[in-house]
Amino acid sequence: MCEIKQGLFLPTARGASSATAKVVRVVLVPPGQLEVKNQPHPSESSRVGPNLSQEPSPVSSSEYARSPDMPQSLGSYVSNGLPPLQIWPLSANESELSQLFHRYRNRISCYFPFVVIPDVPPAQLHAEKPFLFKAIMMASSYTDRTNQLQLGTQLTEELGRRLLVNGETSMDILQGLLIHIAWYHVYRRHSSQMTNLLQLAIALLADMGLNKPTHGNDRRKYMFDSSRITHGVLAESRMMTNDERRALLGCFYVSSIVCSIFRRVDALEYTPFMDKQLNDLLDTRERESDLLLARMVQIQQFAERVVDTVSYEETDGSQIHHAPVVLHLRALRNEFRTQAQSYPSHIEDREILQLQKYVVEIMIHENGLYNAFWEAPSSTNERIDVLWTLLQSIKSFFEIFWNLSDLAIHEIPYSSWGLSTYVILIFSRLSMLECPGWDHEVAKDNIEFVAVLDALIAKTMSASDYGAARWLSGAQDEVCRRILEKLRFIKSWWQASRPGANLAELKPISPYLDPAASGTFLGDDFWEDLMRDCEPLQF
Repeated sequence: MCEIKQGLFLPTARGASSATAKVVRVVLVPPGQLEVKNQPHPSESSRVGPNLSQEPSPVSSSEYARSPDMPQSLGSYVSNGLPPLQIWPLSANESELSQLFHRYRNRISCYFPFVVIPDVPPAQLHAEKPFLFKAIMMASSYTDRTNQLQLGTQLTEELGRRLLVNGETSMDILQGLLIHIAWYHVYRRHSSQMTNLLQLAIALLADMGLNKPTHGNDRRKYMFDSSRITHGVLAESRMMTNDERRALLGCFYVSSIVCSIFRRVDALEYTPFMDKQLNDLLDTRERESDLLLARMVQIQQFAERVVDTVSYEETDGSQIHHAPVVLHLRALRNEFRTQAQSYPSHIEDREILQLQKYVVEIMIHENGLYNAFWEAPSSTNERIDVLWTLLQSIKSFFEIFWNLSDLAIHEIPYSSWGLSTYVILIFSRLSMLECPGWDHEVAKDNIEFVAVLDALIAKTMSASDYGAARWLSGAQDEVCRRILEKLRFIKSWWQASRPGANLAELKPISPYLDPAASGTFLGDDFWEDLMRDCEPLQF
């Protein structure tokens, strides 16, 4: 057994049992008392995550109050030899670009702790890491969707040229690519490129030698090295920087999210080397946000264990064989809930983290949807218990999502929307399930599918109205428009597919599968790209 005493419970290598889990040597202390070697920015606590349930102050074209270190202009930086900020196609002046920079560093970065923005002036980061700077501008430009879309397109084209044509490798590109992936949904309107972007990130990680230990006398470098005869294999000769460690773990996280939810691409495997880098990162105590990073990685690593243990795609590949399935599910659930006890409440209570946790609970109990796991007649009551727990986890997820502020809806990354589409999909399957003993009327008294869609539509409309009143001069937000269009389509499809309705009356969204022909609840591409552009609905 693993005893945890004020330590931070961290993920083990993929597939390892809980008995081999490691306890990091970091002692948790109350917020604000974390001892660090490099003093963080004064707003560091906000980077761990603002309370998203608290409505932020209204915003406009100059919506964010200037930070104490935020200059009126960047002229002083230019006079020191740094070039002026010029980020095509943004039409913003230097002061507005500085506001975008501080918006990302002080608010948006709390959702994605895998890329830490250094405590330097905007112009300095632009000079040292121009691609990362442009990715930051793209992610924080939600007040101007036209510029955001153009900049996202430009970044994608630049990635192809620099990585595939020029063969460049740098932390600037890797960190910028991670942010580019994290806010993928704000600039992709048509064809899906997520798989391609993930593979680029994983390949760049390997090209930079960040995915495995590096030895001074690596046997791949020389045909023969006489030093091996005398000295053997040297210890790792190069220590990774904390930025490199975060980027490595970020590549695992983003690939694992897509793999575990949409199950269309293999994730970067979580290895003992990654586990060591996570421990080393926390040992430095450089940023309090690294605790959030560690918890996000741990949750996602556990999600992969669930997928490996209960193979939903191929039941023959399931690791559940002899013991009743309900015992396996309880063991997974209890272990997962125990992990949360090792983290401080100011980390565990983050809404963005709670969404991720409830998705893992849903993944554990998704098993109840599939008949292949419940063939024994005596398992009916146990299956109903699993389905009820699944329903409660779905309800808890949406209650957290509805509690997000209107501003947070504009700022949250693609992963949070991906989690939401996955939960909608699972809830649709549960709402259509025909299972002995499962009473849909009782379930509807607790939470009902159309009511959830209505609440999501209302939440998205509220976020769109928030932007319209503060920075869009009454216009509708483009990303919210795309989300609303698809949510309304899902609702219309659902109503048309109910008993007695004429499903042929519903026009499917091109290029997705025709629900009437496929017999399934829309195609995989629909769920993977819920916010991608689609044709107007015509009924």
